[in-house]
Amino acid sequence: YDRYPCYQNANADPAGVDRERGRIWRVVWTGDDASRPVPSRPSSDMNLAKLPSAQLVDLLAHPNVWQRRMAQRILSGRRDNTVQGRLQQIFTNGPTLEARLAAFWTLWSSGYLADDMLAKAVKDREPAIRMWAARFLGEARVASPQALELLWELAADSDPTVRSAVATACRQFVSGQLTVNAPLPGGAEPPDLSRVFSQLVNLSRDGNDPTINFLIWMAAEPLVARSPELVLRWFEENWQPSLPLSATLLSK
Repeated sequence: YDRYPCYQNANADPAGVDRERGRIWRVVWTGDDASRPVPSRPSSDMNLAKLPSAQLVDLLAHPNVWQRRMAQRILSGRRDNTVQGRLQQIFTNGPTLEARLAAFWTLWSSGYLADDMLAKAVKDREPAIRMWAARFLGEARVASPQALELLWELAADSDPTVRSAVATACRQFVSGQLTVNAPLPGGAEPPDLSRVFSQLVNLSRDGNDPTINFLIWMAAEPLVARSPELVLRWFEENWQPSLPLSATLLSK
């Protein structure tokens, strides 16, 4: 049991957080005998933190999600560059989507996700990989021409989960916080996202997905507040081909 119910408590006392079990340690099936002891792990001396990094990388393909997550967490903390190549291999040719995602997340959180790998992820066959490529572009907040081009490409994705991630990434480029409008870090100016927004609105123009509609508005709203005349000019030129979504956004 973790006595801290929310992140504010954890921020006040980081050392007091139970990082092994969480708030509820575990729920197990005991059958007809409620008092039957159930081992918490395959062996009593199991301790993933004592494993070398190479073995932890192998666990990213483990069928048990707990082992994958714990291995990912420990590797992210170690930032061991000796396993960078192996992580890239699993991301590219992992046996399962779960393994590939675990390697992708670990590369990102360890600081080893190269730009060329992100570009490959944008064209990946799996929507989940493309979705996380969009999220990482937003998390990085690097408004380079290459990054904006990748975001524009993802904005045309046929999968709605990918487009929702693009909208979230756009929000991170225009606001310092996801849920409250705030200045960008360092007082930076938002990049020109007009091509990305046009692509998003056109590909989502049926307006059937309320989540995407809301996320696009959340991403656009700080720009509307900054330059309403520019946004209204865009609607004047583009509202008809992007109906009915454009009407929903215009009403907001």
